[in-house]
Amino acid sequence: MCFNLLKKTSRSFAAVIEMLDEELRTPVCVFYLVLRALDTVEDDMSIPEGKKKALCIDFYTRLADPASCNKGIKGLGDTPEYRELLMKYASVVRAAHNHCSDRQREVITDITRQMGAGMASFVGKESLTSTAEYDLYCHYVAGLVGIGLSQLWAAASCEGPHMGTIQVHNLSNEMGLFLQKANITRDYLEDVTEGRPWWPREVWAKHAPTAASLQQPERHAAAIACLNELVTDGLEHAPACLHYLALLKNNTVFSFCAVPQVMAIATLA
Repeated sequence: MCFNLLKKTSRSFAAVIEMLDEELRTPVCVFYLVLRALDTVEDDMSIPEGKKKALCIDFYTRLADPASCNKGIKGLGDTPEYRELLMKYASVVRAAHNHCSDRQREVITDITRQMGAGMASFVGKESLTSTAEYDLYCHYVAGLVGIGLSQLWAAASCEGPHMGTIQVHNLSNEMGLFLQKANITRDYLEDVTEGRPWWPREVWAKHAPTAASLQQPERHAAAIACLNELVTDGLEHAPACLHYLALLKNNTVFSFCAVPQVMAIATLA
């Protein structure tokens, strides 16, 4: 949920992790690193589509065995720090076995399984078509993170089982969608430059013949109208975010969840 928002700002990530109660600090760090490793595979455009799909789908199985979890992923990654993460992924898996409870590992493994399968279904796509597809993509890459974090909160003595209900499950997903939509809205120019415009066609097609053409000076008014539509779409999830935050009892968990919300609101503003 906050992971994608913070993936380019490791210092900010370290700061929010440090906010957490001690019993949650290491499991959440491991959760982040596992999903960051999976995301590194998904982000590496040099990997052939078939191989990438297989790696994403099976990535969760690496959590079972630290001894062989690096097989097939060494050297992958589009930045030095992410290549280093995959080179040292066995250390992450050992930390999961040595410092996480059975329930925590179960949550991390299950969310990684679902996210990997979801990412695989989007491999090869160069754009999103509908708002429904937009929501589905955001669910896989961020909503599931929110759901997994809530399951970790529910298993922790510092927060508790009230965070394990169906209501919280749904709110967790919406909070993830809100944060991911803030990311996608922000990253328009980067995505267009890379040839993968990620704003949904259903929205931008109302305002311009192509997503890339929205950056043309003569289309400024249309670009603002399109941007406003996407910001509004993201803000529709804000009430769920506030409702979720109101359910939290532990101050450290509240701060961990609230910080990325504030960052996302600032991004949209």
